[in-house]
Amino acid sequence: MLGKNILFNDLSYEERQQLVDDILDEPIYLKSGDFILHEGDPASAMYILFQGNAEAIKKDQESGRYHQLII
Repeated sequence: MLGKNILFNDLSYEERQQLVDDILDEPIYLKSGDFILHEGDPASAMYILFQGNAEAIKKDQESGRYHQLII
């Protein structure tokens, strides 16, 4: 699956396998409405979405409402 991602196109199969073996943790499974991370969280991981959809949202401090970011 990594070979289909533009970030990993230049890596050989062996290099991609090395990433999987040495760096990637076990998959995590989320349900609709779950958060992957929150604004201000320390950068401690890289996430690769293999299936489904995700959106970037920001909470308005005044209203408490969430707004989808356009990226």
